[in-house]
Amino acid sequence: MTTTAVPTTMAAWQSDAPGVSGLARTTLPVPHPRPNELLVRVDAAALNFSDLLMLDDAYQVRPVRPFVPGQEIAGTVMAAGAEAGLAVGTPVAGKVVWGGFAEYALMRADMAIPMPKGTDPATAAALPISYTTAMVALTEATVVAPGETVLVLAAAGGVGLA
Repeated sequence: MTTTAVPTTMAAWQSDAPGVSGLARTTLPVPHPRPNELLVRVDAAALNFSDLLMLDDAYQVRPVRPFVPGQEIAGTVMAAGAEAGLAVGTPVAGKVVWGGFAEYALMRADMAIPMPKGTDPATAAALPISYTTAMVALTEATVVAPGETVLVLAAAGGVGLA
C-alpha cells in the first residue's frame, strides 16, 4: 500500500437516528484501504436526494446505524491499496457506498475519476450519481440509436441536466 501522512482520527457527520436531526458531528478512526480501494481526503461532498432518503429510512438501501452518509465526493488520494492503480496525490471524484460526509472516505478504485488540473472539487463532487444515472438510462435501460432524438422531461434536476 502506498500512503502519505494521514491522521489516525477524523471528523465526520454520523447518523445515529432517522432524519437530518439524527446527524451528529463525531470523531472516528480514519479507515484503511483494502487492495482495490483508495483513501481519499474529502475536499467536497455532494448531498444527493438518495442521501436524504437514506437518512429517513426511505431508500432501498438502508445502512445499519450508526453510519456516515454521503455518496459523492471529490478530493485527493492519500493512500492506495496495492491493486488500486492510482497514485497518492491524484485528485479524484467519484461515488462511495457511503461515508462521504467525513474528512476521509474509502472509494473503490474503479469508481474514481481522476480530475483534470484546476477542476473545482465542489462541482466534481456533484456529478457522479447524476451523470452515471443518465448514462445507464441511455445505454442500458434503453437503446438510443445514432440519429434518434431523445426528449428529456423534467430537465431541471441533476439527471435531466446531465
